[in-house]
Amino acid sequence: MERIHSSRPAEYPVGGRKQVGTDVAADWLRASLEEQVPFFGKSRADVDRIFKDAELIASLGCGSIINVPVIAAGKTVAVLNVLDAEGAYTDDDVDTVQTIARHGAQAIIAAAKE
Repeated sequence: MERIHSSRPAEYPVGGRKQVGTDVAADWLRASLEEQVPFFGKSRADVDRIFKDAELIASLGCGSIINVPVIAAGKTVAVLNVLDAEGAYTDDDVDTVQTIARHGAQAIIAAAKE
């Protein structure tokens, strides 16, 4: 998976990659990419279980994560990742990120038509 945007480019540069199967847990990949369902990691333990770079994530003050697949024409074309301090998010925030992801998918579809 290749990063196309980063709010922390020094730590996570655009164009950086996470290797499928080694840098993220297989169940996260299946849920996000194949089943197209969001992942809500409420705690640092959730982040630790999913991501090989969990120590770096924690060093940035992040211990909670919402990952939402961006779906266009039935395919997962990206995953929107939103991170903050442990306990920062609620289930309502997952719904908000899903709305943002739907708008992102619409932009991807429109750009593909140009």
